[in-house]
Amino acid sequence: MLGAAPWPPESQDDSDSDDKSLENKKRDIVLLRCFIDMSEKFLKPLLTLQSSISDGTLEKISFADLWFLYQPSDIVFGREPTSDHKQHGPSYSDLKLYCYSWRYNGTRFMPSTTTKTIPMFDGEKSIKDLPYFPKQLCESDDPVVSELVARGNRFQR
Repeated sequence: MLGAAPWPPESQDDSDSDDKSLENKKRDIVLLRCFIDMSEKFLKPLLTLQSSISDGTLEKISFADLWFLYQPSDIVFGREPTSDHKQHGPSYSDLKLYCYSWRYNGTRFMPSTTTKTIPMFDGEKSIKDLPYFPKQLCESDDPVVSELVARGNRFQR
C-alpha cells in the first residue's frame, strides 16, 4: 500500500517518544482549555436558562430563547392577542405554537387543534406579559389560574 504507515509501528528511540508524548499532552491540555472556555461562553447561558425554566424561576426571556420555553405536552395558559396583532396578522418571524385541547359539545368530548401565535419582540419580556406561557411558570395566585380553577369548578357541578 502506498502511503500506509508500517504495522506494527517501528520502535523509536525512547527519548524521542517521550518528547512527542509530552508535546501531545501539552496540545491536549490547550485544546481542553479551549473547549472549556467555549463551553462556558456559549453553553453556560443556555444551560442556566434551561435550569431556570425547569425549576420555575425564570422571570424574563428574549424572543430568540422562546423555543426553550415550550415543550411538547406542556400545559399552556394564555390570553387572546392584542387587537394590534390581529389587525396586522401573523408574520413569518412570529413564534407559532401548535396546540391541542379537548372541547365538550354538550354530549361528548372532542379533540381540538389550534395555532397560537406569539409576535416577535425586542429585548426581554416578562413571562407574565407573554400571550401564552407554560403552566410550570405560572404562580398559583395568578388571576389566569384562579379563573381557570373557578371555570373547572363550575363545569364539575
